[in-house]
Amino acid sequence: MKIDYLLSKKINDFIKKKSFLKALSLFFSDYLIFLMFLIIFLVYYFYRQQKILLIFSKIGLNLLFIWLLIIILRKIIPRLRPFARDQSIEKFSSFLIGPRGSSFPSFHTAVAFSLGFIILTDWPLLAIIILPFAFFVALGRIITGVHYLTDILGGIFLAAGVFLITELLIF
Repeated sequence: MKIDYLLSKKINDFIKKKSFLKALSLFFSDYLIFLMFLIIFLVYYFYRQQKILLIFSKIGLNLLFIWLLIIILRKIIPRLRPFARDQSIEKFSSFLIGPRGSSFPSFHTAVAFSLGFIILTDWPLLAIIILPFAFFVALGRIITGVHYLTDILGGIFLAAGVFLITELLIF
């Protein structure tokens, strides 16, 4: 836990002084996930229209399960966000965050990686674009001071678990 905190503090202190990196991390943290959805929709609409309903059914079901599990996990593991724990950590992002909402696991990261895992099984070439975007979403959440590295890892593992369960049991 101490390493988690120190990593967040060091990254945040570095980024505070770099306005371009601050703006870029804010884009990664808050808006890149919407670009991921848009890319997936447009690519499937124009190149694999016959699979668009299946892919978005998978995405919708995965997101529903992730959302429910995150609600439960955040009740069980109430963890202060980095900016709430230490006032010297600047919160760059306020996007979909309560004033002191729990941080474990990262919902944004779980959603981004869920998109990547779903696309990976259907169209690996498109996943070459989507999975790095998921990584940048996760990185942005750390840099903007709203998540720790373990929150990010928790989001990735949650996305992988939900994806595997829905693939094996439903699809």
